[in-house]
Amino acid sequence: MSDTPLLEPTPDRIERIQRMRRGFLDAGASPVALPDYWRDDEDLEVYDAILAQRIGWKWEAVLDDLPTAGDLDEVMTILDWGCGTGVATRRLLRRIRPRRVYLHDRSERAIRFAARRIGEESPEVQVESRADFPGIEPDLLVISHVLNELASADEAELLSAVSQSVRVLWVESGASEVSRRLSRIRDDLLASHLVLSPCPHQGRCGAIASREGHWCHHFARPPAEVFQSEAWALYARRLKIDLRSLPYHHLYLLRKDFATSTPAPGQRIIGRPELGSKEARVHLCDEDGLHQLRVFKGRSPALWKGLKKDLENHRRGPFRREGDRLL
Repeated sequence: MSDTPLLEPTPDRIERIQRMRRGFLDAGASPVALPDYWRDDEDLEVYDAILAQRIGWKWEAVLDDLPTAGDLDEVMTILDWGCGTGVATRRLLRRIRPRRVYLHDRSERAIRFAARRIGEESPEVQVESRADFPGIEPDLLVISHVLNELASADEAELLSAVSQSVRVLWVESGASEVSRRLSRIRDDLLASHLVLSPCPHQGRCGAIASREGHWCHHFARPPAEVFQSEAWALYARRLKIDLRSLPYHHLYLLRKDFATSTPAPGQRIIGRPELGSKEARVHLCDEDGLHQLRVFKGRSPALWKGLKKDLENHRRGPFRREGDRLL
């Protein structure tokens, strides 16, 4: 379930998380970068045990969703940009075995924490910290939950790292403003990169093109044990966190000069369907844009049941469209 033991929810730990979480939530409305919020190692320990685990569950969902054509097994070097406690890389290292991980963060305290945790869990991997990246062309650039903390001007440094990397795996929250910002970055990178996930096409983002304010997002599933934990229930109540809701947006990119082929266009349902007693309303993304469609229980019982009971395995087509109906 977790790569960090759940800490007892003491008043001090809850206060620490509340303070950090307020900073994260307020950052979205600020034009400047979020300042360093780690006061001491205890902040990192508490964050890693609670908030970072929720990010880890999103990373598990993303990794489960990646196409086999992603070739993550070929990755020998990882650059974790804005590594924090290193939870994203630690989840990756459960599945792949690179030789070296570079850690980059504005906080030296966070880098030391992440390096220690990675060393404990994956001692065979060499870990280095980097202030900059001249001459480094990592096989995989890892980016996790940074957009809400960056000033717009800081994106240039991040996008420079993107341009130097063979592959990019980028996960952000599923909040509408953050998701749409990531989708706009995606569109800006189409000339140089292929989008391997989640997008079923290589055209511009249909959600951004829509005038109805849609955004691309999906939902991760927390481990079942979380809902049986008294400690998690207490954290959720005190922090006003809905344990059932883990929205995220992600990109998996491959630089075109390393690609041997272009993925064939497909179809994908984004977000959550609106389920009624006899029909469901869904948003379908394909190379023609984003479409709001209906699925009728009587006409397409298997699809309707799949959307209700097992959405993650029924997001991808091939589907057939008839007018505003999805079959």
